[in-house]
Amino acid sequence: MDSQIHTKTYDYTMLEHMPIGVALFNAQDLGLLAANTLFHTFIDTFLDPTWKNGRAMGHSIIEYLPKAKETGVVAIFRRVAKTGIPYSAGEFAFSGFESGITYWNWTLDPIRDSDGRVVQLIQTATEITAQVLARQEAERVHAALSQTNRIAETDRKRLEVIETVAHSVQESLDADNISMAAIKA
Repeated sequence: MDSQIHTKTYDYTMLEHMPIGVALFNAQDLGLLAANTLFHTFIDTFLDPTWKNGRAMGHSIIEYLPKAKETGVVAIFRRVAKTGIPYSAGEFAFSGFESGITYWNWTLDPIRDSDGRVVQLIQTATEITAQVLARQEAERVHAALSQTNRIAETDRKRLEVIETVAHSVQESLDADNISMAAIKA
């Protein structure tokens, strides 16, 4: 019995110190059953203040997550609950918050009872908006630099042609060359 208490304490401690948000949902009504501190921080940061401080507990994701249906989140939850096939999203763009688009890496896994029925869903989530925006900016700068390099290369080739023509003209106008051509003629 004492080892079970320690195991539960360790489980809770590990869950609370993970660098990802973790939440447990009822597979039938998609109600939030449990969540670690980071997941609650996501709710407190991105959702309407009505849901802050754990008030989303016991409520369906449909109730507290803005545009949950329109963005496809509810369909994903229902599909995992129905099929039992896990879902994983990298750089999931979510446009349901007033702050604008946020990006998330998240997973949704089914939890089955002893009869194999999906009874709960466990979600892990990491908010990666800053990283995605930084990468997009780096890609934009890289594309602009590549365009600048293409223009510079084109200009270099033009200058090379101009120098070749100028050298040819200079040679043809050289007094010694004209004299030699006149003598030969």
